[in-house]
Amino acid sequence: MQVENVTYTEGSEDKQWGRKDFPWSHELEINNKRYFGNRSFRPNQREIMNATMSGHDVFVLMPTGGGKSLTYQLPAVCVAGITLVVSPLVSLIQDQIMHLSQVNIPAAYLSGSMEWQEQQQILSELNSACCKFKLLYVTPEKIARSDNLFRHLESLHRRNFLARIVIDEAHCVSQWGHDFRPDYQGLGVLKTKFPLVPLMALTATATLSVKEDVVRALGLVNCIVFRQTFNRPNLRYAVIAKTKNCLEDINKFIKENHPNESGIIYCLSRMDCEKVSEKLREFGHKTAFYHGNMDSEERAHVQFQWSKDAINIICATIAFGMGINKPDVRFVIHHSIPKSIEAYHQESGRAGRDNLPATCLLYYNYGDYIRVKHMLTQGATECTPTNLGNNRSWNSPSSNSNPQLTTNIENLSRMLSYCENDVDCRRSIQLAHFGEKFDGSTCNRTCDNCSKAVVAVENDVSESAKQLVTLITAMGQRFSVTHVLDVFRGSMSQQVKKHMHDRLEYHGMGKHLSKGVVERILHRMVFEGILREDISKSDVFGSISSILKVDDAKAKELFSGCKLIMRFPASKGNDIFDKPESVKKSLQPSTNKLNSEDSPSQAQVSVDPALSSKIYSDLQKLRLELVNEAGGNLMPYHIMGNSELQQISKKLPKTNEELLEINGIGKVKSNKYGARILAVVTEAIERHQGMHQSTNENTAPLPKRTAEEVILAAKRGAKSGPSKGKSRKDIKSARETNKKSKLETPPGMQAPLSDSMGMRNRMESTPISEGFRSSNEFDSRSFQAGGEQRSSRILPATLTASKRLSEEGGEASSFAEFAFKRMHRI
Repeated sequence: MQVENVTYTEGSEDKQWGRKDFPWSHELEINNKRYFGNRSFRPNQREIMNATMSGHDVFVLMPTGGGKSLTYQLPAVCVAGITLVVSPLVSLIQDQIMHLSQVNIPAAYLSGSMEWQEQQQILSELNSACCKFKLLYVTPEKIARSDNLFRHLESLHRRNFLARIVIDEAHCVSQWGHDFRPDYQGLGVLKTKFPLVPLMALTATATLSVKEDVVRALGLVNCIVFRQTFNRPNLRYAVIAKTKNCLEDINKFIKENHPNESGIIYCLSRMDCEKVSEKLREFGHKTAFYHGNMDSEERAHVQFQWSKDAINIICATIAFGMGINKPDVRFVIHHSIPKSIEAYHQESGRAGRDNLPATCLLYYNYGDYIRVKHMLTQGATECTPTNLGNNRSWNSPSSNSNPQLTTNIENLSRMLSYCENDVDCRRSIQLAHFGEKFDGSTCNRTCDNCSKAVVAVENDVSESAKQLVTLITAMGQRFSVTHVLDVFRGSMSQQVKKHMHDRLEYHGMGKHLSKGVVERILHRMVFEGILREDISKSDVFGSISSILKVDDAKAKELFSGCKLIMRFPASKGNDIFDKPESVKKSLQPSTNKLNSEDSPSQAQVSVDPALSSKIYSDLQKLRLELVNEAGGNLMPYHIMGNSELQQISKKLPKTNEELLEINGIGKVKSNKYGARILAVVTEAIERHQGMHQSTNENTAPLPKRTAEEVILAAKRGAKSGPSKGKSRKDIKSARETNKKSKLETPPGMQAPLSDSMGMRNRMESTPISEGFRSSNEFDSRSFQAGGEQRSSRILPATLTASKRLSEEGGEASSFAEFAFKRMHRI
């Protein structure tokens, strides 16, 4: 079933869906706390659930970490019947099943890789009068190929037991989406077979055209669309010039900012993955590589080791994709340019799913763009030495020959434009791609461009563009961007002389411009279609290069008066750079606001940082113990996320009632793990107080209680007390004395609770590096009509690195010191 005329209703601003007087409202509140440990709902969650439970089809656009899963898992608990969930990857399904098992919500999945007997047991349960499952997960391939599954779904439907259908990662339905899956397009059959069963489609990334394509393909009639900002305020973005020292830079960045923390490095090819991983291991990091040439068992083992924190960094191709649900990824680095802004948004979005600060770096050079373009043209998803064979040439595709390829090339061109833009807010560019307006002034300097506080100036580069067209034509349209650039800027290199291009009329016509400016003009001319790139590949070394050619029709428009306007950072001759105070004022510390009502960053009771740090560390050890005891596929974040550990280490709950006040800890988890959590907290407090007593009063520390005594006290909800030795009266007196003797920690002196906990404070309280100037800064006087050509080059970027503050003021962010001093310079 396909809908020809797409119609839908915007539900995000419709107040009726936010009401709290629906028949199921109270049950949603109770079960949200009981099973998921949430004290409130995040933006749009209540509205989405009210709409789907009212029987409407719903399309949900919500960013990664926004809480999409809850919008169908919680209704599944609250209503009779089974919720069918279609998800793209078995690994993602298994992760969801494990999460649900931890909160005692019965769920199952069916896939072709399962044993026949196991599948039969699940199907038999579906036929039972009192089916225990609340959710059934399947892959789209299972829907497409299993008639047996459809017979069981029809049986459920006849018995009014098919409560809801959910299509997760719905952008895979659209052929215009960056993760198109052919079997997803066949999911429209579900609406045809079960037209009255409410259907929910969810995605974290979809443009307007993709959204409409999904609605049409799934057969959604008059669905309600809930959209939420795709902005992820806890993520920091930077584009960095990729040099031969790229891996040394990455090593330094990780060691200074995220030692022993979890991260992903996306690489262009399988060979790149292995080389990057090997080099980082030499630098002392725990890494592994992951790519499509590995068998499924190898890939599963690597992902398992990473998820369990046995290794910290995965160097992967895009084969490491949607199955990732690890919340504490602190950095995502792109070793080369992604295929599209959509792909980049989703891949970088795998950082910081716990809503704590994380960093997204993108290393860019134009050569990688050419490689990716070649791969797209060849229909390759991963580049290997064997498929870089004979010397061949491919022209830029036309819309008539291959519309899908044309779309892919256009998407890559937009990604190129994103990388080369050193003026506009990175968030604004990303969000504009999804049709969302974002005020760059609210970025809070959490991207490289905003951190520099530059002013953009528009310049008419039409004359330079005409000169370049004339030069390329005179050179026979047989040379690369690099060679054209050298000739235009007046190079007297051996290669230029060999072809006698130093004798051309337009040789040196652009010598008054920096290399970066000329590169950007050439790339913009390609983007506008004035020039086109023919990609060629050497049959000897397999190297890929591009040849610039002129599009006659577009060039004619340029010479007929069409203007080519570009924006560049203002040069130091502009007024704002003559006023240091104005720049200094704009570089005040940023303050990230998390995109969640359930933010863990609420006001906390003042606790000795040393105690908090110790409890956080002990809770991490406890979590690992619980994982090892459980075995199987249980991951640390299935038990508790870092956010919950942080809250516990700051609030210091001593009873089950206090533990239930921690957001993310519900009654089910409290019953499972509460006693052991409270035992860790209680014992740490006792040891801490004992040490302070010994120091402050010159007395011996309190006797340590046995683990059994601590757990028993915690189960009773009793406060910490001695098992032997001093009386409770003595202990109370000692604690009062200890309280009075404690000094208040002065502002700025509080140590981070751990590397992962302290990162947020470092990133939020530190000004980005000052004095930044890029080689792309554009001297508008160079382009004034009739102006004298300037022989002086525009100087490359200079950086006054952020100085480390004194102890009284805290530390400066090494993100500023490292990432931004390596900022993208073209």
